[in-house]
Amino acid sequence: MILIGGGTGSAPILMAGRRWKGQVSRAYFGFSDEIAPDLKQEINLDLPSVRIVIDPPNRVGEIISVLSDDVSKEPELFLRGRIFLCGPTVMMDSVIRLLTRVGMPRRQIFMAREDIM
Repeated sequence: MILIGGGTGSAPILMAGRRWKGQVSRAYFGFSDEIAPDLKQEINLDLPSVRIVIDPPNRVGEIISVLSDDVSKEPELFLRGRIFLCGPTVMMDSVIRLLTRVGMPRRQIFMAREDIM
């Protein structure tokens, strides 16, 4: 299982990670601003192999670059896994494009929309 959360979509992804902790091989969290040290510590303690990505000033979507690098380094991990994804629509659309471009079947990507937030 690979978890990817962005912004307010990180909360349900963190909850999923806690629920299925033993099944998570990677976790990615992207934020547009710095997060509280307590939250960062909580995420790091709860999930293995987590990458917390903070967008540089005036640039959003840095998590897509980090994810793209990791997919190119370990494509088999992503191709055989299941992706759980929640966050802004633009981020989720970018993740889906990236993963399907490398051959991941769409049926292995599960997403929850957080548009209202």
